[in-house]
Amino acid sequence: MLLKIEPGGRRRKMNDGAGWTPEEEAFFDRFLRICEARGIGPWRLAQLLETSPGTVHPWFARRAMPGGKYMIRLPKILGVDGHWLLTGKGRP
Repeated sequence: MLLKIEPGGRRRKMNDGAGWTPEEEAFFDRFLRICEARGIGPWRLAQLLETSPGTVHPWFARRAMPGGKYMIRLPKILGVDGHWLLTGKGRP
């Protein structure tokens, strides 16, 4: 596991793709599935979130989890229920 230091000294868990918990793997599965179904790739998602593609590309590669401020906005942008996106429970 890698630790990325962001501006302001914030730390974010990064990964080489191995070592995620089953819950985290399931999140990535849901996230990638819904992005594909909506035709949203890293560049488009970065535009919608008003951030750089470098921020979101690791999510698509399963190397980093979205940070809190993005996790809050993702459900609305993707048109899914936030509880479902995080846990898989309920309806998308």
